[in-house]
Amino acid sequence: MNHLFLRAILQPQRNLQLSRASITQARDQTNGQVEMELKALEDDMAHAFDSKLAKLRDLHCFLLEKAKESAQECFDSLNTVMFQKREEANAVQREYMRKRKECSDLDAEISRKKAKLTRIVTTEHFLADLTSQLGKLEEAVTANQDKVDSLDSRVDSCQEDIDHCIEEIGACDQRVADAEEDISVIQQELLGQDM
Repeated sequence: MNHLFLRAILQPQRNLQLSRASITQARDQTNGQVEMELKALEDDMAHAFDSKLAKLRDLHCFLLEKAKESAQECFDSLNTVMFQKREEANAVQREYMRKRKECSDLDAEISRKKAKLTRIVTTEHFLADLTSQLGKLEEAVTANQDKVDSLDSRVDSCQEDIDHCIEEIGACDQRVADAEEDISVIQQELLGQDM
């Protein structure tokens, strides 16, 4: 009888202890599961960050390479145009010098004809003939002078083309500088993300 009474008294306390043990066990299991889920989430976030960083680095390398290729193509194209314009300018200059020599030769011939006219005064027919030749020579001089003026204009045009090419090279240099600045900004952002 006393045994049953004592058991009836102690049974609630034992049930309470069992409940506390169950709660502690459940809490430990829950904490362990939460820690595992947190660890898995941290691993996923770290993997996602590494993947994003790798993509940004690849993008940075791609943009840098494209900027270099674009700048090189621009330089090559402008250098080719400048070389062609210089060749054209040299050809025009040579033609200009040739025409100037022709004009000088014609001027010398006119001078010789005038000297001859001053010495020969014996017949009017011969004088008239020389005068006619002189007129033709003067017309030739005038025609050649017009050609020289045209060549002067072409030389000026070629010089303007060369100046324009130089301005385009300056603009290309500015584009390269802008691209390098953009690359520097991307590098700073990547360094900030690494930290």
